[in-house]
Amino acid sequence: MLFKQATGKTINEYITQERLNKAKEFLAQTNIHLYDVCYKVGYLSPSYFSRLFKKYTGQTPGEYRENIMLNARPAAEKEAEQL
Repeated sequence: MLFKQATGKTINEYITQERLNKAKEFLAQTNIHLYDVCYKVGYLSPSYFSRLFKKYTGQTPGEYRENIMLNARPAAEKEAEQL
């Protein structure tokens, strides 16, 4: 009860958010397989991890990684693609 008063979240919500934030870091900075990211952040089921990730971020882990990679490319590459 004190934790929720202090943070506005339950302990489970907080832990889930922290795990997913770490997963986002792994997805953005590495080419680790999605199932390995799942295990690294403490989930045993890749399908559950993917459902949870989509619920909290609105994207699957694969979509998130793809969007991060597209946004990280240099501007010149993006312009060349549009031509």
